[in-house]
Amino acid sequence: MNCEPLKKHIIDTVKEWQMKIGYRAESMKLYYPAASLAELLELPEDADKDQLNTALLIFAKEEESSLGDLTFSEKDGRWNLTVPPEGCTWIHENFQDPPFLKDFIQTITTPGNTLTEVRACFDRHALPEHPVQEADHVHDGVGRVFFYEGGAPDEYVYCVESDDFGLTYHRFTMEDYRKLL
Repeated sequence: MNCEPLKKHIIDTVKEWQMKIGYRAESMKLYYPAASLAELLELPEDADKDQLNTALLIFAKEEESSLGDLTFSEKDGRWNLTVPPEGCTWIHENFQDPPFLKDFIQTITTPGNTLTEVRACFDRHALPEHPVQEADHVHDGVGRVFFYEGGAPDEYVYCVESDDFGLTYHRFTMEDYRKLL
């Protein structure tokens, strides 16, 4: 078991939400399918409820000094991890807003912006050795897909949709995105 991928995902997700809705010293609930949680903890994909529960107890104990008293529960294969206010505060105080994500959220939330502006946002942050990858998976119900080859400057896959109300997105790990297709 390796706790670092889950810790990083929690930090990235809390930071993303703090950037979108603002920081508040309150708890935040994160939801994970069992297979995604197992992957983030580097357990077998078919890890059962007891294995995940044991791994989460170890994780919570190891990360208590930074993330606070994490709590978790499971229902129908879906896990709820609750980061307490002190964990959200620790993330807010110790992690800066990632420049790409800041630009991306601004682009997505600006009224009138289209997929053209989203593409330009990705291009602004692309590195020569990590070009932007783009695919149209509208027929799969995923929308327009953007990510950086090699995972830099951002390791997530962004599925962006445009409709009469503007732009929306979902962010996935590469592994979870592959499971969608």
